[in-house]
Amino acid sequence: MYDAKLRLANLLQKSVANGPEHYYNDVYKKTILEIGFGAGELLTNLFEQANVCYGVDASKLAILELLQKNKKIPAILLDVSLDKLPFQDGHFDYAYMYSTVEYLQNPLFALMELKRVLKNDGILIINYSVDLPTYTFPGMFTYENMRKFLNNLYFKVIDEHRDGNFIYQKCENKKVNRMELMDLINNRIELPDLYDDVQTPLTLAI
Repeated sequence: MYDAKLRLANLLQKSVANGPEHYYNDVYKKTILEIGFGAGELLTNLFEQANVCYGVDASKLAILELLQKNKKIPAILLDVSLDKLPFQDGHFDYAYMYSTVEYLQNPLFALMELKRVLKNDGILIINYSVDLPTYTFPGMFTYENMRKFLNNLYFKVIDEHRDGNFIYQKCENKKVNRMELMDLINNRIELPDLYDDVQTPLTLAI
């Protein structure tokens, strides 16, 4: 479960920031999931752009706030650290997780579930703070470590943006077949080869 004080800070912060506009302004007629939608502003904006939207959050307050703004967006109460997402494999074109991953007890489980429900080559847009004290996974939320974590889950980072202490990463979901996975485990191929290019750090836009 979320730490209550951090969850409140997350809710307040997300009410005033949707992140880089090019990560959502050009998204049109897609099926979208947002995890930890907070005040619901990003999800509402995406819905108004003719997208089919779903929201998942562990806060009853967030669920009620979204329903007040737009009753047409399904809002699901669950903890993505513990509960499987109630969607079929490959259901979504886009998934957003803004200022949420830092508060999860099990970010690996949550991201594996997101990977499952995203289409092959579907897009994950994730945001996290590199200056927030974390207690569950100290040292994880640095630029280098998070980028490596995402790559090791077969998310190809295709664009990045930095806004103060916040990093935004746009990632392409890569479905790895069994033969590729076994070759990777046995060190016959290297992770970057799965992406057709070397995953070197991008220049962060400031």
